[in-house]
Amino acid sequence: MKKITLPLLTILLTSLGAFSQITIRTSAIDHTDELETPAFDSLTNFGLQKKAMDYKQFIGQKVFFIPGSRKYKKDYPTTPVYYRLYALKPGVIKKEGKKIPFDSLISYRNTSNYTSENLERLKKEYNEIEVEETDVYCPKFYFEKSSELDGKISGRIDTSPDSVEGKYFTILDIQIATRFGYEFMSLESTTSSVDLPTAKVRYTLQNDLNKDVVYWFDSSDSYRKQDPRFSLVAYFVKHKNMHVNKKFVANGIYEKFSDLNTGELIEIKWNEKWICTDLSFSDTGGYPFLEPYYYFKNGTKEIKMKFLGFDYDKFIPEKEFLKKEKEDQESVRKYQAEKLKIRNAAAKKYGAKIGKYISEGEVVVGMTKQMCIESWGSPENINKTIVRRSTHEQWVYGSGRYLYFDNGVLTAIQH
Repeated sequence: MKKITLPLLTILLTSLGAFSQITIRTSAIDHTDELETPAFDSLTNFGLQKKAMDYKQFIGQKVFFIPGSRKYKKDYPTTPVYYRLYALKPGVIKKEGKKIPFDSLISYRNTSNYTSENLERLKKEYNEIEVEETDVYCPKFYFEKSSELDGKISGRIDTSPDSVEGKYFTILDIQIATRFGYEFMSLESTTSSVDLPTAKVRYTLQNDLNKDVVYWFDSSDSYRKQDPRFSLVAYFVKHKNMHVNKKFVANGIYEKFSDLNTGELIEIKWNEKWICTDLSFSDTGGYPFLEPYYYFKNGTKEIKMKFLGFDYDKFIPEKEFLKKEKEDQESVRKYQAEKLKIRNAAAKKYGAKIGKYISEGEVVVGMTKQMCIESWGSPENINKTIVRRSTHEQWVYGSGRYLYFDNGVLTAIQH
């Protein structure tokens, strides 16, 4: 396993600075009141919030623009994998692509009656086909097709990946607009009537390196809590500091992990201890963007687990494991002490043999009704039958358990 930081990626060379806490790895093997502002909690990632003012905690925070995967292959060619930020002022872009020759284009028209002025106008329009005004920041044109009818070049205009990938941005401001609205409001002006899951959230960001100011429209929603293209630096670093170089304990037996160094499947054993060695972004090829992973080592074995959705039930921090182990031991101690207390009390009343049965929660033929109550508790229901001088009782417990008494003495047990 080889760990690299951003300088080893050509596209990221210019992004490094004082906030290079986010790392990338490559692997030889890839498998109130509404106006109340909450204090920023670095354990909270940014994305869809409950109230408008909850967004205010992120102003001034830094975000990292996650690079796209170089290995990912889209299932559907039309599925867009893109970056799109917006400039504060519109500009123009030259649309590069297959341009139909002017002579071929006018051959579709009957130009025999065209004047020279008409032909000049068509020529001018033809020359302007490649130019388009856009408010996309650092625009890059992705050619799709050219129309044989009027020569128009069609395609998608997105932000050039090289201008944002691996870059750090500072959040300067956040504003909100209703789903179909065009006027963005300050967080203080946004009322509770605005449905945040469907609202548009506009972030004003500043590139930490070249100081460019851009707009970014968050695509988070109630189903996907965070846009996959940005990571809140403080959130990432907080988790890195919390877990890296810490020991974790396997809370089960797991067989579906591959050793990152050999590619072989390994078995993680119950209570096996692993050390978290890193939290970094990795290009696995299974997702359009790099994904954050925890890396763990046990001797020569090394595995990784996804950061988002990390299962703390599978790998428990050793500190918590020891705390839980101590609590479990204390629970056992209390249980055994209570059990001994019950046994001694029952033994004092009924003798050592019966006292042992009661402390174990057992019943045996020959017990009295009071003994059974002390062992099993009171029944849910009692069915009584009186025949001459005999009284027969059926005690009904849950889960198909029954006790049968003749004249107050247990004569049969049914499980």
